[in-house]
Amino acid sequence: MTAPPKQTPPPPPSERQSDARPAATPTKSVSSNPTPPSASVRSAPPQAVSPPVKAGPTPPRLPATPPQATPPASSAGTGALVADDFQLGLYYQRSGDFDRALLHYRAVLQRNELNAEAHNNLGLLYKEKGLLDDAVREFQRALFITPRYVRAMNNLGVTFLQQGHPDAAAAEFNAALDADPRNVDAMVNLALAQKATGQTSDARGLLVRALTVDPRSAAAHYNLAVQYEQAGEAARALEHYRAFLQYAGADYVDRTSDVRARIATLEKRMK
Repeated sequence: MTAPPKQTPPPPPSERQSDARPAATPTKSVSSNPTPPSASVRSAPPQAVSPPVKAGPTPPRLPATPPQATPPASSAGTGALVADDFQLGLYYQRSGDFDRALLHYRAVLQRNELNAEAHNNLGLLYKEKGLLDDAVREFQRALFITPRYVRAMNNLGVTFLQQGHPDAAAAEFNAALDADPRNVDAMVNLALAQKATGQTSDARGLLVRALTVDPRSAAAHYNLAVQYEQAGEAARALEHYRAFLQYAGADYVDRTSDVRARIATLEKRMK
């Protein structure tokens, strides 16, 4: 389906974020590090839910980039206060405390509205709560401030996918790959957007490419296994499901039992 063109990012916010938030389906995604993250939040652990498939298991949630935050030591000075609030926002976001994380990110932006990372992490916070319109706005603000912010591009694309706009999502993932051609998260997410628009062959090729860059990418192995299974290529599907189990970390703990069941089913079919 054709999605509306990417909205022109608004200028840096001059007002604090409103408490009114539209309801949306929540996805687990988190923040980025003070320096660029992984989900970016591989967004903390942001995991963008991949589009559902008609047959076989649903593709796994893709990480944006989980924040690696630890409780910061207190320090003095305005710059130190911003850093403290940012680190505390990361800490509470990772801990699942939405209200406290929101409070600290807003404090960062009150002192510096042009902090792109704070906008990105705030977007991930909204995304995790299912407030997708608010998330889109924050990612766009981050990109207005830092146009080549790959994490924000990836996170915006993931949010567009969740909203059902695969074409708009693909534009963001392509922009992320223009800025960082070896970004595996963007490759896997672009493959999901392509699959959602029927470009199965292109999606498969992109997943194979992702694995040449990072052979340990659990998300790439999983989605490639799903494609092979749907195409009736059981042996190849098994190979990639097994690789997924080998490399899957805590972000995919909810997928492992399903994958083991798929492996058992495929093995029976091949006997």
